[in-house]
Amino acid sequence: PPDNMAANFVFSFTTEGCPTVTVTPNSLPGASTGTPYSQTFSQTGLTGTVTWSLTGTLPAGMSFNTATGELSGTPTQSGSFPITVTATGPGGCSGSVAVTLSVNCPVITVSPNTLPAGTAGTPYSQVFAQVGGSGTITWSLTGTLPAGLTFNTATGELSGTPTEDGSFQVTVRATDGSGCFGEVVVTITINC
Repeated sequence: PPDNMAANFVFSFTTEGCPTVTVTPNSLPGASTGTPYSQTFSQTGLTGTVTWSLTGTLPAGMSFNTATGELSGTPTQSGSFPITVTATGPGGCSGSVAVTLSVNCPVITVSPNTLPAGTAGTPYSQVFAQVGGSGTITWSLTGTLPAGLTFNTATGELSGTPTEDGSFQVTVRATDGSGCFGEVVVTITINC
């Protein structure tokens, strides 16, 4: 070939950029300890197989499905849990959203809120009850009981034979398996 002939080659490279990926929701409804919870994340912008990932710490009892993007379970601890959820598609394109899962204690009501009067030297018994909460309930009492009365922390029963009269204010608390509690302040009146 003649020396003055040059071959020109044109190479064209097309680099496909990632699409804009939006992950929703961008806020989560609150959860309560002991109550089943489910929230599925979704995305727009990616096509093909999408994998999901989560960074951050979930409350005990919760899990994240990397195939479906579902956050689910029954939380057993309360608090605020910041997490980031990421959707990744073919070619490594991805989008993320940062949210906070707030897990609240359920309302725990302790009853009764008034007690019948007792009489010194006469056996006395009152069992406290709770509504709400989950798991094993443990009971506690703060304040001073009249001599002769005791409080059972396993059953919530106040019982015995009081040997002194007067008015005694105490606080009775029911704590559930998640550490959530409810309480009531009552006055025990023991007559002569």
